[in-house]
Formats: sequence, C-alpha cells, structure tokens
Amino acid sequence: METDGSWSLDSTKSGFEKMESGVNARARDFARFGMLFAKEGNWRGKQLISRGWVEESTRAEASTDPSLNYQYFWWVNTPEGKEHFSARGNYGQYIYVAPEKDLVIVRLGKEEGELGYGYWTSLFEKLSTKLDTSVKGSS
Repeated sequence: METDGSWSLDSTKSGFEKMESGVNARARDFARFGMLFAKEGNWRGKQLISRGWVEESTRAEASTDPSLNYQYFWWVNTPEGKEHFSARGNYGQYIYVAPEKDLVIVRLGKEEGELGYGYWTSLFEKLSTKLDTSVKGSS
C-alpha cells in the first residue's frame, strides 16, 4: 500500500475494530487491493493470498452465506455470468473488479444517494464492457 490505512472502531474504550466495515484507505490503495484479487492473490510475481481463498471468496455459492450473491465481504452478483465482484461501503464506496480485463474501479462516495447500489454496479459493468482491453491503469 502507498499509505497507512486505518479501521473505524466500534468504541474507543474497547478499541475493537468494526469487522464488517470501517476500513479506511486511499483510492489508489483500494485499487491495489482490488487488483490483488483480480490477479488471484498474486502481486508482481509473489503469491500473497492463496488462489483458493480468492476463488472461494469471490464466487457465487450459498453454502457459506444465506445469499448466493455475497461471499466473505464480496458481492458477486454480476450479470451475464461474468466473474466480476465488488466490495461496497456503507456510504457508497466501491471496489469493482473485472479480472479478465485487469480492471478495478474505485468509487469513494460520501453517500449512496438516490441512485442506490443497483445503479453503480450497472454503471461499472457497462464501463467494463466498453473498455478497450489494451488500456491498462498504473499501479
């Protein structure tokens, strides 16, 4: 990561981190995190997270969670059978990952707004289909 991140706390007295949310980082660092998952846990030739864990946590499957579309803090409900997935924050933050295109889209929002989750994931999906695969972002 480029800079130190932080966790929001459930209470300052206990110092207990919010496990379901509360990760704070810069957009570039969220993008790097997304790209780590896009590359099956491999970062610049070094396996940092096992491929098996990445695969298990980003596929649609209902035995580990009541929802087919949500696994280990990743939303995996993407259209047309593509293996795209996203992390979503309470206030409209997103890490959207399209592994086959080496694409990560990060949105740091202040709120979800009237448009809602469906709007943003649909927009990111449309953008990913229009992306020329020869265009790559920097890391």
